[in-house]
Amino acid sequence: MIILDATTKTLEVVLGGAITTNQLPYVVSYVDTGATNPLVEADGTTNSTTAVTMVSAPSANKAKIIKNISIYNADTVSATVTVRYNNNSTTRILVKFALPTGYSLIFTDTGGWQVMDTSGSLVTISTVSGTAGGDLTGSYPNPTIAAGAVTEAKQTLADNTTNDVSTTKHGYAPKAPNDTQKFLRGDGTFAIHASGTNSAPGVAVGAATVGVYSSGTNALDFTTNSVKALGIDSTQFIDSPTQPRALVTHSTTQSISNATLTALAFDTETYDVGGCHDTVTNNSRLTVPTGGDGLYLVVCQIEYANNATGIRMARIRKNGSANLGTVFVPAVNGDVTSFQCTAVVVLAASDYVEAIAYQTSTISLNVDAVSFLSFVKLW
Repeated sequence: MIILDATTKTLEVVLGGAITTNQLPYVVSYVDTGATNPLVEADGTTNSTTAVTMVSAPSANKAKIIKNISIYNADTVSATVTVRYNNNSTTRILVKFALPTGYSLIFTDTGGWQVMDTSGSLVTISTVSGTAGGDLTGSYPNPTIAAGAVTEAKQTLADNTTNDVSTTKHGYAPKAPNDTQKFLRGDGTFAIHASGTNSAPGVAVGAATVGVYSSGTNALDFTTNSVKALGIDSTQFIDSPTQPRALVTHSTTQSISNATLTALAFDTETYDVGGCHDTVTNNSRLTVPTGGDGLYLVVCQIEYANNATGIRMARIRKNGSANLGTVFVPAVNGDVTSFQCTAVVVLAASDYVEAIAYQTSTISLNVDAVSFLSFVKLW
């Protein structure tokens, strides 16, 4: 690991001689603990025997932690590459290597210094050896931090004047600048932190963005892709605004031939969450949307015109063939015959359900416009 932990320290690259044709391009990625977005990438090229600063010094009481370095020899001849610390004009060489044409000098904080040849094969540079000193103990290349080396004097434990460090204790995530409520998440964005106490934490009230938040006092909400997916309000009622559901009807009567299974058409939507229905194409269907797999309550109601002869049927059918529920009733004498059929079933994305009518009045018989088909995802 390479760390710049003082305002006097920079990371430089310099060549052992003038290039023949092309300067050597480099790319460096590092973590800047003093930046709003701490993940930083820098790139540039060498300047022959003039040192080039690849990573500038950090801000006061901050650090820059080098994660990766890549220097590619784009020249037509071998180049001697030196990467070094510069601490207030005092330089310390980290690595010096004669890099052949087309080779890359690579550093990672987990793998150390390596060289990649023109075929993409890694050639490990011999590692340093010897006894570690200062705040380190053990031997190179794998020293460890010495016991007691990390003291409070070497850490920033309280907020500074810009309020971008958590209060009182180290170990918290950095705050958003000048915002005492927002903390850095693992994805690099700032989020509102929990309210309450350590023994009884809550969720601070804020706007819907992503994850868990609170839209009001004593409310808890969950979002994905910046859309509220589930909420529990202060009265403990559950709200799921994106849960697939639909209820569809027909704007006029539909004639049902005698003794013929007929799927009812629906050209009117009372509601449709999730795009489950089309009023024109295959308008007899309620279709489970992508990602909508789960347990569904399906209900259909069919109202037949006044006729006392024969039986009447309501059926819920899946994917054009599977019967999920069927109800037969005798025709009502002197009035319409109206009844419901229900089913609780597991459905997967692209599965669809229909309401099927059947009657034996011996003539064609209308189904009234109050007939409907609905479903809702329960879980």
